[in-house]
Amino acid sequence: MDDKYLKVADKLIKFILSSNQAPYFREYTNIQNGKSFGNLMIEDLGDTMPFLFWAGQNLDFKYSEIADNASKFFIKKFQQNDGFFTTEPKFGFIYNFDKMTDISLGLNLMYLLTNNHVHLDASKKLFDAIGKFTDGFIPYLYFVSLRFGLNFSSGKFGLYIEELCNLYNFTGDRKYLKIAKNISLFWINNKYFKENGLFPFVVKSKFIKDLVNILFRKKFGFNIDSAMSSKANTNLVYGLNALYKITKDMEIYTALQKWHSGVRSKFLCEDGSLFCLYDKKSSHKFLGCDHAVADCFLELYISTKEKKFLEDAEKIANFWIKKQNRSGLVQQGVEGYKVCADPNMEYGNNPQYFRLDPQVDFFVVLIKLYKLTKKKIYYVKSLKLLNGICKYHNFNSGFVNILDENKNKLSYIIETKFLFLVLKALMFGNYKDRIYKDSTIRLLMRDR
Repeated sequence: MDDKYLKVADKLIKFILSSNQAPYFREYTNIQNGKSFGNLMIEDLGDTMPFLFWAGQNLDFKYSEIADNASKFFIKKFQQNDGFFTTEPKFGFIYNFDKMTDISLGLNLMYLLTNNHVHLDASKKLFDAIGKFTDGFIPYLYFVSLRFGLNFSSGKFGLYIEELCNLYNFTGDRKYLKIAKNISLFWINNKYFKENGLFPFVVKSKFIKDLVNILFRKKFGFNIDSAMSSKANTNLVYGLNALYKITKDMEIYTALQKWHSGVRSKFLCEDGSLFCLYDKKSSHKFLGCDHAVADCFLELYISTKEKKFLEDAEKIANFWIKKQNRSGLVQQGVEGYKVCADPNMEYGNNPQYFRLDPQVDFFVVLIKLYKLTKKKIYYVKSLKLLNGICKYHNFNSGFVNILDENKNKLSYIIETKFLFLVLKALMFGNYKDRIYKDSTIRLLMRDR
């Protein structure tokens, strides 16, 4: 049964490689004509090359060689002497900490897969630079020549905590745990978190907070003093949980428990759905956020063995399973509610549309639930979902991002990284029995 998905995976990789001239992978791909375009995928290392390398280990090793060489090229071309990466080649004086999160993820995953110290040395160099730079607060942007940071931040930077923990596991150097703890303390001591149990968006400077709040409301429609479940909360929780697993720090444990209580009181509805934004004027429900919260609960269950986390993960998954129709696909939203707070999300407002990436990530959550609970319904529903993805999203050996409620393809343009990420579902036969036994597989199957 699994062989048919491997064949789809192999065709997909051939399509990606024919559409891109490695190592110059481009940001977008036109599925219809098989051509890529746009900027180089500088910041998407963590979403691309590790999956190509891993697939190559199971399909054709030349894919692994392409991924390894592309990653090394990426490091050589874009990592500066100070350790940071130039994610904006024309503006090398800007450190974009938001875009460097997935770079850090990619460096560590590539080292885990290749055992090549080029990737490890690059990761150490990056985090040594971050350690010298930060007192716990990581700004969205930093203008080097002006020595000025755009002092806006979110829990998305919790990915740095998680990757610092991975770097500690690789090296045994406790300085990386110290940096991780410093970042963690900034967030768990935040006044908003102490009051609400959720991690907010933060503007460190009171002087510019009012201005940023006006811009925030204009663009997104909600206040800066609000909390979004994914990835502004979930990435931070993944990081805190990774730190807790190593240190058994009770301060971190208490924060994780407080967050879970915050989700239950502010996000989680009785039917198992979640509000993905906590703000008095907002009411968004989106599969693309909910699967990440469910996955967080699974990670907390594994770390603590407390059944309440597993029960809440099942509650969320069971709600969305009811949104799975005969095609096998799961709609992206809930009728009567807004879908996504990001106004730039293409075709984001119709809850009955189908979006590729959340389908893939929800598939992985169902496989994880099956392995943890042994309940066959999760396995049956996951295969039904995968078959729907392959039947309706697949086109010309690639995959289309968005379908309408009748499964019509709305656009043939897709971010190239989402094509790589489909491999998480297509390769499931090579990991479904090892997802909680093999640390490499477990780290690959994250959505960050």
